[in-house]
Amino acid sequence: MTDPSRMLTIRFIKENADFHYLSQDKRMLVWVWHQVLLIKMSGTWTPEITVTHLHELWRDFVNLRQHWSKVFAIIGCNRFMIQSEVFRSHLKIDWDHRFKRNDLVICLIDNNALRRAIRSAMTELVGNYKNIFVFKNYNEIFDQIWMQILTEEVDIKR
Repeated sequence: MTDPSRMLTIRFIKENADFHYLSQDKRMLVWVWHQVLLIKMSGTWTPEITVTHLHELWRDFVNLRQHWSKVFAIIGCNRFMIQSEVFRSHLKIDWDHRFKRNDLVICLIDNNALRRAIRSAMTELVGNYKNIFVFKNYNEIFDQIWMQILTEEVDIKR
């Protein structure tokens, strides 16, 4: 029998997504499968783009929370540049209370060691949030999600 934790892969999420969309500016691609948001971000975001995309992601979270007790946002950052101070300020001011939620787990992935270190340091500097994780690859993220599923009895299986 196959290990159920190996069921959760990028390919599985994309092939079985409940829905997916590409933002109008093509800087954000989102797949939603059950309580998992798989998000690929790219480029540099202006303040206007930041507000629009973060609003879209919050709407997705709110919709998923109607059916699930916890939502996992897996954010691929390999093509997402380190953003401006304006971007970080927006996150700190407008999203600070959202980052502290126990029902939202944010997993950032960046295969570049330097950018990963910068993202980790920024996370710690702005609040040391317990529900934001930075990983090198998707396997680490999927393992983290399964660990939470097992320890908190969160079910993402069909």
